[in-house]
Amino acid sequence: MIVKKFTNEEIIHGFKSKNNLIINSVYQDLYPTVELIVCSNSGGAEDASDIFQDAMVYIYEKAKFNKLVIRESVNSFIISICKYQWLSKLIEEKRKEDILKEFAYHYYIEIEWEGDAHIQESLINIVNEHLDQMKSKKCKKTLELFFKGLSYSKMVSLLGLGSELYAKSLKYRCVKRLMETVLNDQRLKSLFN
Repeated sequence: MIVKKFTNEEIIHGFKSKNNLIINSVYQDLYPTVELIVCSNSGGAEDASDIFQDAMVYIYEKAKFNKLVIRESVNSFIISICKYQWLSKLIEEKRKEDILKEFAYHYYIEIEWEGDAHIQESLINIVNEHLDQMKSKKCKKTLELFFKGLSYSKMVSLLGLGSELYAKSLKYRCVKRLMETVLNDQRLKSLFN
């Protein structure tokens, strides 16, 4: 059976009109590539599915409001979006790992990060849980933006803060508050006994 290849215009119109034939064709053409990219770079099938779904929603939203400008093939554009999203997620996880290493350094806990994935994963889960439970919404949002790698000027804009200096100070206080709650968690202590 010969599968029709759609033009950029047909794909964009297909997203705009929610044409299942075109959307399914894009999915069948591109998802295996996205899954390969994600799975060969520290991710799994579920991560690939999430990343791909986010890219498809992004394309739909842009097409719906006639704001989709593509200078290459739509397929290349979608793959680029997925690569960027996955890289951003990896960078965010790396920033969390760096904060965890900072915890360890300041409290003299020696951890072989490369050798003990269980400890690292447990620690990341504990930190994420405490981040989710932060009472101060401003702190929580500040740290989420920080973990995503946003600049202080962007934080000022998004959070309505007075200055970059204030944003840095707020981030420092919020990291300290997060560290205190994590370090008082009994699960953390049991990881190192």
